[in-house]
Amino acid sequence: MTQNIRLGTWEEILQSQYCPFCRLVASALIANPNRSLRYLDDQIILSNNASWELGVEQSPYDKLNSDTYSNKLDLRSTAKQHQDVAYRLVVYVKDAPEVRSCIQYLAHGVRKEDQQFFGRPLDREKVDTYLLKKWLRLCEDWHGDVCEQDGVSGQNLPTKLRLIDVEERTIVKALTARVQYLTLSYVWGEDDIADIRFSPTGEELTPLPDHLPQTIEDAISLTLTLGFRYLWVDALCIIQDDPTETKNLHLERMDAVYNCSTLTIAAASGLHADSGIPGISVPRKHSPRPEIIQGMHLAAMSPSFTELENSQSLIWNTRGWTFQEKILAKRILLFTDYQVYYRC
Repeated sequence: MTQNIRLGTWEEILQSQYCPFCRLVASALIANPNRSLRYLDDQIILSNNASWELGVEQSPYDKLNSDTYSNKLDLRSTAKQHQDVAYRLVVYVKDAPEVRSCIQYLAHGVRKEDQQFFGRPLDREKVDTYLLKKWLRLCEDWHGDVCEQDGVSGQNLPTKLRLIDVEERTIVKALTARVQYLTLSYVWGEDDIADIRFSPTGEELTPLPDHLPQTIEDAISLTLTLGFRYLWVDALCIIQDDPTETKNLHLERMDAVYNCSTLTIAAASGLHADSGIPGISVPRKHSPRPEIIQGMHLAAMSPSFTELENSQSLIWNTRGWTFQEKILAKRILLFTDYQVYYRC
């Protein structure tokens, strides 16, 4: 397709739900949290672009928007190695081109080595944990120490850092400063406070409360599934009735805790700590329904990481600590009602 195509008005699209392509266009435009259609007589336009070009994202902290701080060069180089050029369809409002969304081709019948720029079906109920592990392996294999280095704040890690031992379901003190652990970033609720106890040898060994908020339970389960043993959760690892001086010491060094963790699990869609993590214990609210049109498997795209990262539609983005946690995390798995996003 070399030229833009007028599909009709927004009202006509909505009234043509017997048409599978019209259903795709409607679901694509409705699903995006940052875009709202204004009028029923808005003209909807269709165009297409190479998938790798639409996948380019600038660093939100590079005000010059230069290619150097984007993924453009990597994507272009990778696309040249593929046998066929993958495209995405773009639908937008004629008089407001910023109101736009994408429809992608699914990797149905596409060679495995050429699937990178195609979409994949999403299971609304369960996250593909094998894929999450693959992302982490790829980061470890290809990025090496680049994604493993602690920032300046990492030098201030608390000496008596408490962690959840997810295998034993106890809160323990880290034996060394270099222990691997994950962190949870979420919206607080009325969490239980851990009851500090000690082993016969005098070591702190605190059992987890019998009833934990669902988001914390999900994070514990995910930590185990990903192959890690320790997890840091502020409500449990900073003992809330510690002496003020001790408690403040941990609060003041939360930046180091996130900076030194191997991975941050961000439960971005929950209203509170009992909401659960989408795709772990609760289904995701949005699930693009694929359509088969003239033998082509198509689906509306989920919003990009950048669109959601800065969107007020995520309650997580309204927390005061979120900006610090996003900036300092070496790696982050962002769990939303659309899909899981990975950034390192």
